[in-house]
Amino acid sequence: MEKLIYIADDEEKICNLIKSFLVKAGFKVNTYNSAKDLLDDFYSNPSDLVILDIMMP
Repeated sequence: MEKLIYIADDEEKICNLIKSFLVKAGFKVNTYNSAKDLLDDFYSNPSDLVILDIMMP
């Protein structure tokens, strides 16, 4: 079973860079530009790991 990782960062390039490495390593990855969107998805489909940008607005 694939492990699911959520990434939240307001900079799309950073999300895509991190996602590319994780996908190559065999993980399923969802990216978000807002913490609210991530949280909405997390309540309905919890992930195995969340990577958050601590300086998000």
